[in-house]
Amino acid sequence: MSHRLLSAETSLRDALVAAGVPERRAMELQNLMTHCEYRTFAIDEASAELCVATRTLPKAETLRLVRTACGRGATIAVMEPYADRDRERMCGAIVAGHGSTTVDNRGYLLIFNNKYLPKQHFRI
Repeated sequence: MSHRLLSAETSLRDALVAAGVPERRAMELQNLMTHCEYRTFAIDEASAELCVATRTLPKAETLRLVRTACGRGATIAVMEPYADRDRERMCGAIVAGHGSTTVDNRGYLLIFNNKYLPKQHFRI
């Protein structure tokens, strides 16, 4: 992913940095939003096209967010999937049970909900 912004839009990046996400990861997710032409985002909520679950969201709430956002067809980014053993197991279970494409770049786990994407998992 590009480390330079693809557009002048920075609302997601700014919100993620304010929530404690490293600048590099925030910029990558802003570029994902631009590239996929998502119009809405939500942090620690399942109410948008792109939903971000930060590390501060408790496990039960993260799983609820993933279930709800998947049911709505949203894309989800679970931040810091390797922060600790419990989070790593949680993210592994999400990947195993998910029916579409997931991408793990160690900084965040992307969960796509697109009926045209096959079940596959990429580790970058």
